[in-house]
Amino acid sequence: MSYSVTIYCPDTHFVYDAKTPDRVGVGGGVTARLRLAQALADIGNKVTLVANVPRTQTYRGVHYRRLSEVRSIDSDILILNTSGGALDLSGVSEMEVRANLKVLWVMGTSALKSLDQVDFDYLIAPSNFVREVAEQEWHVSPDRLFVISNGHQRITRRRRWRGTFIRDPFRLVYSSFPSKGLDAAIGVLRLLRSEEPRFELHVYGGNALWGAEQQAMAPESGVFDHGLTGQHKLFGELLKSSFAVNLQSMPEGFPIAANEAMACGNIVLASPVGPYEEMVNHGYDGFIVPGDHLASDTLERAASLILSLKRNPPLAEYVRRNAIGALASWDVLAKVWQGHWQWALSGKERGENIGCVGYCSECSGPQLALADGYHCTGCGRYHRALLFNRA
Repeated sequence: MSYSVTIYCPDTHFVYDAKTPDRVGVGGGVTARLRLAQALADIGNKVTLVANVPRTQTYRGVHYRRLSEVRSIDSDILILNTSGGALDLSGVSEMEVRANLKVLWVMGTSALKSLDQVDFDYLIAPSNFVREVAEQEWHVSPDRLFVISNGHQRITRRRRWRGTFIRDPFRLVYSSFPSKGLDAAIGVLRLLRSEEPRFELHVYGGNALWGAEQQAMAPESGVFDHGLTGQHKLFGELLKSSFAVNLQSMPEGFPIAANEAMACGNIVLASPVGPYEEMVNHGYDGFIVPGDHLASDTLERAASLILSLKRNPPLAEYVRRNAIGALASWDVLAKVWQGHWQWALSGKERGENIGCVGYCSECSGPQLALADGYHCTGCGRYHRALLFNRA
């Protein structure tokens, strides 16, 4: 079954089109919006993205429309989304909207302005962590919550690169906004270089990810600042790298940068903040490093882990192999979105276990089996595996 889908985003702090992520790079919110639109179109849906695009056009089956040209929306599915700027969707109430299902897709933990003015059937959160914030701080009823993570592009779906990429066992990456954890990544590098000077840290992104002015880094031995980097080039850089350092105190919704790093075979070392403990199965497909991300003992633990993995190639390969297949790609997640719509629009009472298998370990509600795992129909939580069966 296919649907007509409109993704509406009123953010005006950044102008972008379908090629922006691959061409010059952009933040996770814009990337997620564009990737989901394309993935939904690829499986046969009629997709329109209304956003701050420079011109109206159709590209690879997705119809892009400028905000200023849209006064009404008529669609099977309406996805409301904002990831920056004013974080305000209240303006949609002034438009003529006809949709069978209206969902509010949030990216992080920042509260949306005038949330009570937004008409939606479900709030889609990118992680169980954000789901908890929506319930506890935004007071959204659990039966209106549903978790669908952000994804990554499959290697096989990316354009072919020229040349061969050989993974460098001494190459670390930091790919994000500097304030999240760049200082911690540099701190880990310094410890590693005191043991082995061949270690390097390659930094991608910067202040321009969020539309701010890019700032050059202070020179540092072993650190290479690549600045804002298009994802096409970044994927090749990640395929050459071995470790992604994501030590930070700032909670995120579901960091696409870490997801992409894992999919490209990098071993992620992350702090236990936000959704990282949902993303990373410690010791299996990455590592969680507890403690203040800037504390010396935390940095020492991270450096020690990297050195241990460097000295044990079979273990490093085991973790790397698991990381590559750990998280869902956008084409899988498009099927998850569509599966949720089919269930929500089935016309059945939610108490009926249509398409459900087992029960939620948190609320005992029936779990909907979708392409990426199990989603509770009672509280919206996501579980990769079937955790609990009620007799």
